[in-house]
Amino acid sequence: MMEPLEKIVKALAAGAANNLRPNLRGLENTAVSNQFYALKALIARKYAKVDEDVLDIGPASAERQQQMMTQLQDVSADEDEEVLQQAEILLTAVKKHDPKAFWASTPIEALSTHP
Repeated sequence: MMEPLEKIVKALAAGAANNLRPNLRGLENTAVSNQFYALKALIARKYAKVDEDVLDIGPASAERQQQMMTQLQDVSADEDEEVLQQAEILLTAVKKHDPKAFWASTPIEALSTHP
């Protein structure tokens, strides 16, 4: 089970990875994109100090994911049920419509530790 901060960051990274795939179109992409932008808008509305665009470029960057995690931790977003619920909705949409986005948002360091 993912920790709350990890869940939010993974959702944002997978949503960003989905948006970087120009050949994925149609309802699948729209379903994920809608939930991705809903989570980003929620974070922007509630936490002005968080740069919700950090993962839009390089969602698999361990450094960018850590930066996002730190920003979210600084504002205690991991304790915000509304943010956690929207992250879960986004993760569910990714699992259903674009599971490859999880792989595409995984830092290379993490991939190299698995055989």
